[in-house]
Amino acid sequence: MSDLSGEIGYTSQYIRKKFEKYIGFSPKQFCQVVKFQNSLDRILGASAGDFDFMDITLESGFYDQSHFIRGFKKFANFTPKQYMEYLH
Repeated sequence: MSDLSGEIGYTSQYIRKKFEKYIGFSPKQFCQVVKFQNSLDRILGASAGDFDFMDITLESGFYDQSHFIRGFKKFANFTPKQYMEYLH
């Protein structure tokens, strides 16, 4: 956010307020949704034997596996493993 702020000349707070006004939620929440969508795409595209938590964690932009599991459960009400078992 600070890089964007410096580049366009508006404060981070102003950018956040405009983002929330037009998008409906904060940039951080938007980022969480995008990460969840990316991880869900990876899970849906993986076969049962091809499911690697660490690859999906890193490729979806999560810091570590615990953040991935917590973030996924926030949106899906399942852990990634539970969701994979539910699918197969």
